[in-house]
Amino acid sequence: MPTDNSIAHYSFPRALAGEVPTLDEVRADIESRNIPCAMILKTAEKKGAVFCTGLPARNLNDRGWKLCHIDAVAVTGRGRTEELGIVELIAAFKRVLDPGNMFLIPKQWSGLGEIPEVIQAARRIAP
Repeated sequence: MPTDNSIAHYSFPRALAGEVPTLDEVRADIESRNIPCAMILKTAEKKGAVFCTGLPARNLNDRGWKLCHIDAVAVTGRGRTEELGIVELIAAFKRVLDPGNMFLIPKQWSGLGEIPEVIQAARRIAP
């Protein structure tokens, strides 16, 4: 299922809080639709979004932060999602959810998170 950066807003705050959810907890979040897949869902998308919802209560944007990735997470431009191989989909899934591939920038400076020099600096200090 295509997603935007919202799903990273599910994993990163938990990592910051030192939480390591169990597989059962993740399954429960999936079943209760607590996994975000899009910041904004259209009405028709909400009806069809069986296992996901919009941004969680732990919304980093509302707290003044922009969540950025060190290694690119987008799979767009490589064909339709359903045409991608399982290896590429798994790799993209891991990149978007891996807290070690994320860093925060104050929201008012959010453009800095796209600058190669800032990304390289984040890469040097990433775990």
